[in-house]
Amino acid sequence: MNKFVKMIFEGDGEVAPPQLVFLSVTIVALLQFPAYFMMRSGWMMSGILSNQLIAILGVPLLLIWLLKLKKKRLIAIAWPGLLSMLLFVFITLSADILMEYLTSFSESFIPLPDNVRRAIQDLIAIDSADSLVVKISLLCVLPAICEEIFFRGYCQTSLAARWGNIPAIMASALIFAMLHGNPWYIHLYFILGVFLGWTYAVTGTLAVPIACHMINNIWTIAINHYKIEFPIHQGSGVTNYVIIAGCILSVLALFRIYKIYNNNRVLDLP
Repeated sequence: MNKFVKMIFEGDGEVAPPQLVFLSVTIVALLQFPAYFMMRSGWMMSGILSNQLIAILGVPLLLIWLLKLKKKRLIAIAWPGLLSMLLFVFITLSADILMEYLTSFSESFIPLPDNVRRAIQDLIAIDSADSLVVKISLLCVLPAICEEIFFRGYCQTSLAARWGNIPAIMASALIFAMLHGNPWYIHLYFILGVFLGWTYAVTGTLAVPIACHMINNIWTIAINHYKIEFPIHQGSGVTNYVIIAGCILSVLALFRIYKIYNNNRVLDLP
């Protein structure tokens, strides 16, 4: 028993060993069940709060405190500079448009059930100034902070210490996708997780993926509210190809500007 406990918790003293990361993920998954039942029972906002604060944020913070892990390494939140932040905001907006096209393409093969679609639309619908404030806070700001601390800060940083950046990005993205609990969108959440993991790996600060995550969620609420759909059906068929190409070029160009601005001191991805 002592050997088993030692195997689970023994690491370098700064980050969690991989086996502890996966145990943490299991605990978070189990703690999500009460929150899920709260939401199904009509306590939607209370369920979201308990899921984010108790499960997703509470578990890593508790383990960091109990095991005396290096908090500054696992929760590295530093301001990257205004220009860097703006560049990644615009990269995210371009990536979000590409994700809308990918979602539409995906749904042509794996359609989202009508009841699930209605539930999502009801959740993110804005019908008053009060609901705007509440939903931006609970669906955009809170998840961006809590989830990035857990998935990118705690999980990705810990796994990268043993496995390297690319395997850690992939593994944390897969965990991110699975814990979102939407089997029809699991591949899309995985891609989003890879994108957020990449922003963390190249900048070295959680401030960037937190901002990108927040922008992504706000984007989802905004296009649902204004009934914006991709692909665009107005105009010629070439329009959508131009938009896709423009967004890809935008992502590449903006990241190139970021690298030049930072004198190419971008973290390598071995």
